[in-house]
Amino acid sequence: MPRQKINWDQYKEDIHTEGVVDKIRAKYDGFMASEYHVDGAISKVGTQNEQIAKLDVLMQYNYELWHVHYMMHLR
Repeated sequence: MPRQKINWDQYKEDIHTEGVVDKIRAKYDGFMASEYHVDGAISKVGTQNEQIAKLDVLMQYNYELWHVHYMMHLR
């Protein structure tokens, strides 16, 4: 699905803070002109190192603790 063109002039009419739309547009244009190399991130998908495994255990523990606490309040 193609992106809709941003109507920057309409934003300039609606937003009265001087220069803010131009600053946002410059950041947007810079972001859209950037190229990202994702090969490194893609190669890590589906893999798990020891640090991530430990974090996963902690997250699961915190979730279970929160869930028990929540269920106690429902009762």
